[in-house]
Amino acid sequence: MVSGSNCLGLTWALSSLSGYGVYGTRLALSWLKSGRGSVALYQTPLALSLNPLEERQLAPALAPARAFEEGEGRVEPAHPVLHGLGNGMGLHPVSERVWGRPDIGCIAFEDTRFSPPEIERAKRFERLIAISAWNADLLKGLGFENVVLARQGISPDLFHPRPRRGLFKDRFVLFSGGKLEYRKGQDIVLAAFRVFCQRHPDALLLTAWQSPHAEDAKPFLQVGHVEGLPEKNGQGGLKIADWAQANGVPEGSFIDLGYVPNAMMPAVLGECDAALFPNRCEGGTNLVAMECLAMGLPVILAANTGQKDVLDLVGGLALGRQGVVKPPHAQAGVLGWGESDVEEVLAALETTYQKRERWPETASRMMTWDWDSQNERLFQAL
Repeated sequence: MVSGSNCLGLTWALSSLSGYGVYGTRLALSWLKSGRGSVALYQTPLALSLNPLEERQLAPALAPARAFEEGEGRVEPAHPVLHGLGNGMGLHPVSERVWGRPDIGCIAFEDTRFSPPEIERAKRFERLIAISAWNADLLKGLGFENVVLARQGISPDLFHPRPRRGLFKDRFVLFSGGKLEYRKGQDIVLAAFRVFCQRHPDALLLTAWQSPHAEDAKPFLQVGHVEGLPEKNGQGGLKIADWAQANGVPEGSFIDLGYVPNAMMPAVLGECDAALFPNRCEGGTNLVAMECLAMGLPVILAANTGQKDVLDLVGGLALGRQGVVKPPHAQAGVLGWGESDVEEVLAALETTYQKRERWPETASRMMTWDWDSQNERLFQAL
């Protein structure tokens, strides 16, 4: 097992398909690039797609993961270890076995209700790294004094303004991303888009909503924007396009992109005219929205929770009418969540449709949030 204070450990799985998987990948690569030392992974990566040079950089970090997964019992490496925490201060079982020196909790949560045992569990960590001001403020309100705000970043080498290839000719192409779940607000997207494409038949919605779990979308039904849930497709995903069509989006006006690795997203976003994120809540700053901004896309973004950081510091077309949100379940805490207004979404879509412009100044501001710079804030806190 790798040891030494110049090593950095990560307990969650690196991946190119999830926001937190991308976050871990970029933390590892930034640490190596900084020259501080090596990286020790404690889970084998899942669906990780890197270029050959990045693969070569990370290859030595895989040995600790294999050794750890083949072993049993608790390990206490003599280096800092980053642990991923979520709602309820939830930890992956790996974190119960790995105790670093020190242990650092990287937390992103949406449920604002915490029990006393959950708060006690988080006291294990010498630092709690929040990735939005909203999360940081809530943690401080719970009594934590060891909170460090270190927001996520983007990869400017991948996400930057580029010429369109014109794959969709003169159609107005709208992008919406984020795995299908209540807090992401895909029901609001469909409610607005089915009206919008009646007004503008040339509109096309591209989505990266795939998920293996249709049940995560069940709370949509309590709001009333959509009917039914998508069926499973037998290939680890959902029949998203069929569900959209059943909810009033015309055939030919919707494309389900499936699971898209992070490095392939720029080719998709480069063909779009705008992006829409009426998310009810983001514990982070909405990584996909940030990547769209870096591409120069006009981004329509709900002014709530962690997304406010991006609107305040970078820009975006804010959805300011934020109503009260029905909790996804009876025990959920939704302090700070917001319900976007469909009519305001339609007005924002109409604005972007009529202007058909890119946002180079906003893209320039977003590209200053490169991963290396953002991650340095975290590294300084170790």
